[in-house]
Amino acid sequence: MSYIQEQEERFSILATDGDADREEARNRGRDNPEQAWILTNRDVWHRNTFYTGPAQPHPEDQPAEDFEPPVPDPAITCEDDCPF
Repeated sequence: MSYIQEQEERFSILATDGDADREEARNRGRDNPEQAWILTNRDVWHRNTFYTGPAQPHPEDQPAEDFEPPVPDPAITCEDDCPF
């Protein structure tokens, strides 16, 4: 291996999945500046740096009043004989 090849190999930096994801978000954000959040192919939300409108909450954030508490199943009790 030549000196130049060794130096190229030593200093080359490979892109990670996260780098590719952020690049996709930047490119999509540039094309869609009206969207506050960009969803990439890896199912990750990114804030659009090209968006200039009012602040928007994260798309997956919901107010607490929108959540319903889980209803316990009356058939499952540990008073009798729990296997665990």
